[in-house]
Amino acid sequence: MTEQTTELTFLKSSRKRRILAFLIDHSIMSLLIVSSIFISLGPNFMDENNPAKMVTTMLFVMIPGLILYFAKDSFKGISPGKWITAIMVRDDNNQNEIPSFGRLYLRNLFLLIWPVEFIVLATSNQKKRLGDKVTKSVVVKNPNKPTQLRRLLALVGIGLVYFGFVFVFAGTAMKNSDAYKVAI
Repeated sequence: MTEQTTELTFLKSSRKRRILAFLIDHSIMSLLIVSSIFISLGPNFMDENNPAKMVTTMLFVMIPGLILYFAKDSFKGISPGKWITAIMVRDDNNQNEIPSFGRLYLRNLFLLIWPVEFIVLATSNQKKRLGDKVTKSVVVKNPNKPTQLRRLLALVGIGLVYFGFVFVFAGTAMKNSDAYKVAI
């Protein structure tokens, strides 16, 4: 019995989808990191008199958050934003393969210089940013994309959680501040 491998042909993703996926991923990851910081600092962090404790707590939460941020594409080359926009990261030489975790992580480290990455993506004929070029990866359309309704519901859910977080945590922090209590 011989094994047959089917080689799929993938279409490159548009720049618009890539930018939208980046914005969605950035919003989700920022929400996770910021909400973790707020939860770890507690509602009375605005009245904290020990800045060293605040900085230590923030670093303790931010470092794992940043590690997660840069590893966002490591599950099958698809991040939450890429799942919603129906795109994925693949090896440039063999698009049926997903780049290794290390390559995906290195690819995302280039987001530290996101303005440069944006300019390179916007001007590249190959629709690649620096991270793609260095790690020899490509972003393509996902042929196995979930239904549009599921992706839209996920996007709406993320938006509701985001604004709910801002409303609840920012309001709680302000209401627990001495300035608010004096004003009332």
